[in-house]
Amino acid sequence: MAEDQQKAAVEAARAAEGLAEAAWKSGVLAGGREGDDDESDEAGRQRAVEAAWRAVEEEEWRWARGVLLAAEEEAEAERAEGMECAGSECGTVPETDPPMRKVVVLGGSALLQSTAFSGLQKRVLLNGIVVSESSNLVFISRHSCGENEQYAQPHKVDHKRIWHTIRSIQPSVVLGVCSVGSLQPEELPVGSILCPNDWLQSTFSPAYFYEDAKAHVRPGLDEFHRKLVVDALQSNKHLKPFLVEREAGLVYCQTHGPRFETKAEIRMIKSFADVVGMTAGDEATLACELGIPYVMLCFVDNLAHGLSKESDSKIDNIEAFRRAQRENLDRVERAVGVALSSLESYYAIHKEIPPNQVDLLIRARYVATVDSKDRVISHGVVAVRNGEIIGVHTADDFDIPSYCPKEIVEMPDSMLMPGLVNAHTHAAMTFMRGFGDDLKLTDW
Repeated sequence: MAEDQQKAAVEAARAAEGLAEAAWKSGVLAGGREGDDDESDEAGRQRAVEAAWRAVEEEEWRWARGVLLAAEEEAEAERAEGMECAGSECGTVPETDPPMRKVVVLGGSALLQSTAFSGLQKRVLLNGIVVSESSNLVFISRHSCGENEQYAQPHKVDHKRIWHTIRSIQPSVVLGVCSVGSLQPEELPVGSILCPNDWLQSTFSPAYFYEDAKAHVRPGLDEFHRKLVVDALQSNKHLKPFLVEREAGLVYCQTHGPRFETKAEIRMIKSFADVVGMTAGDEATLACELGIPYVMLCFVDNLAHGLSKESDSKIDNIEAFRRAQRENLDRVERAVGVALSSLESYYAIHKEIPPNQVDLLIRARYVATVDSKDRVISHGVVAVRNGEIIGVHTADDFDIPSYCPKEIVEMPDSMLMPGLVNAHTHAAMTFMRGFGDDLKLTDW
């Protein structure tokens, strides 16, 4: 019964009329039912649909998930009831481990032809994003996750809507699978595998969520999960020969697309980066803003424009790029499988957050420390683990992604300070309570 309701909820949410009516009822379209006597029903419905999707973009789509969540809760209640019936005679529910947080895989062009995730359950979320999922894994194809699953060019990938979805999933980590061009042909030939430590963007309009000071995050990739993936790849005899790891680190450069880079552009960026792509930089930026651990897993499918030898001139054209993607597909699927196994195994064994993760991060306009120097930190960050404050920093000096916060509280217009405790209690006088009640204060 609950499953039927869930399917019905999804179908209802996908219908434009349903979205329009829901938007109208929820007040998303201000004044949508008043003062529009001259407007046709069709025009009004269209305005409501547009308003509903604006609400989606502004994160106000959560209200629309109510029907689906109710169905899921009912299904969970039915499963719990079944477990109770299957329990002991006294009706106690058998003990079970807490659910493991999911790993999200963001697949790129390297996985467009893959069938590795075809066994997962596919569904369309209420914000129009198509996901394939199991109990501990969610797969999203960044280029084809719209309802019609048509290919979206790199510069048209709806990163913000995708990452709204990821935030609602609350994953333990996001693995971004990227097809890249090599800027260092001798060190990173076609077929190489790497997990960059950093990135740069040559685009003039990087993706971001916030319109205020909260957007001033300190960027960085999650080193803890990156190391888990690299160690797993190094331990695999089939993949180790293709893995490139450098002590000084490897850098990913994002260009705008959809065209490939000119030779002049490649000459400019090859001095600062090792591989070039068109999507992962925006993903890393949004992951930083949301405090979600993000790991880039990159596969070299071509040499950047103009970097191949004359005798190998065919290796940097589009046809060779597509051919290399097909030839590398088995290796890509194997590497992704190894990476996922490593990440899932960590959480299955430890059933806990990474050692550097915190339960709560609070970002405030001011933080009053009340320390020995009575510091007041402008744009401060307070980290909390197991109910204890483990650090107070300025936002510029705090690497949020490396702490993998489970929750971030934003206080952009507030001061965070210790609680006011009344210490003026005359504690010593409590021993004389009740004596001399009939005396004047001065005599007492």
